[in-house]
Amino acid sequence: MSIENHLISVIVVTYNSSKYIEKCLKSIIEYWPSNYQRKIILIDNNSSDRTLEKVRQFRKGSVSVYCRKKNYGFAKSVNLGLKTSQESKYFLLVNPDTEVKKGSIGNMVSEIDKHNAGICGGMTVGFDGEKLGDHFRKIDINIGLFDFSNLRRLAQDDRWHKYFYYDEGKTGNATIEVDGVTGGYMMIEAKTIKEIGYLDENFYMYLEDMDYCLRARKSGLKIIYTPKSIIRHYGGGSSENKTRSNSLAWIHSRSYFFYKHFGLFTNLIIQPVFLLDSLFILLKDYILLI
Repeated sequence: MSIENHLISVIVVTYNSSKYIEKCLKSIIEYWPSNYQRKIILIDNNSSDRTLEKVRQFRKGSVSVYCRKKNYGFAKSVNLGLKTSQESKYFLLVNPDTEVKKGSIGNMVSEIDKHNAGICGGMTVGFDGEKLGDHFRKIDINIGLFDFSNLRRLAQDDRWHKYFYYDEGKTGNATIEVDGVTGGYMMIEAKTIKEIGYLDENFYMYLEDMDYCLRARKSGLKIIYTPKSIIRHYGGGSSENKTRSNSLAWIHSRSYFFYKHFGLFTNLIIQPVFLLDSLFILLKDYILLI
């Protein structure tokens, strides 16, 4: 096997991530599997805090840093990282507000190879031990209405949210095939990029991962989730939003996702709901500001 086939490129996108980025990079380097070449690519979206100062200690041979002149969002920044390392066999997307646990990267590579998968996601846990949403079912109109909008409050026992996140029962410890995994901790095999290309840059933030996974599945590529690879997540490391629902980026992404992947009938139903819900969100945010 050539050196290129041993190369894993890690892509980390930062924006005002100084609180977390040092621990993130240290965990990647400390727990790197010795039988793989390493390339860490950090894309900074014009941070105004001490992010780049914190990263400086890693720049000599460990981390390649690309500084953007403005915040281009997640998808466009990830694509820059993917394009600067086309010789890699694997690409690992890692959020800056996370820490990789020992053995996780090696286990993820082993599982993606074992199952001949195009995309693999791992288990994400909070620092209080809480299991976070990290793998998903295919989005449909019910999820759009009763999880992606404030109509969620009407869903009995949060049914559609639990369905979307495979949360109706215990997943277990086995690697399973799923419809999608989070872009906050996602490994992409090189064949996937060759088959379907890069992330859709019309998504500034949110749902670009589900869009990418949907495109992969439509091309016949397998997507897996493995609890054998674990990352700890703080949350909010590249966004000031505590929930996705109060974000203009989220409002755009959910509407664009349905325009892109669903027909006229579904959009005639869901887009007016999204519009009214967006007005409610923006009004609520405005009231909180005054």
